[in-house]
Amino acid sequence: MRKEFYSIDQYSFEEEEQARLTVDFILHPSLGILYIISNETQTIGYVCITYGYSFEYGGKTAFIDELFIIPEERNKGLGSQVMDFILTKAKELKLATLHLEAEKHNDKANKLYSKKGFKNSNRFLLYNRLNTQ
Repeated sequence: MRKEFYSIDQYSFEEEEQARLTVDFILHPSLGILYIISNETQTIGYVCITYGYSFEYGGKTAFIDELFIIPEERNKGLGSQVMDFILTKAKELKLATLHLEAEKHNDKANKLYSKKGFKNSNRFLLYNRLNTQ
């Protein structure tokens, strides 16, 4: 599913690196949590939450790193249900702030996130991919 998710916006996906990252994430629960989304018969998506800390944002934070639902299950209200679940879990985890990143062109997702209380910080999300292997 992650490979399909990455292909939507032509993100690089290297099988070996993704396998290594997945194992590392699963072996270290302090990094975050992965929820599998399923219906009565099959796995239909996943959401990955990663933990952080921010003085500016009030302490323990998390990032909705990935949220994916298979195409056949989209537009049925499931995204809204998943977001409600995540927001409930965030409160249980006593998170001060929950962050997410969405592509500008993804209007449906951006409308959903806005409806669920997420705001545009009017900042750029910058990164520096360090070689840590």
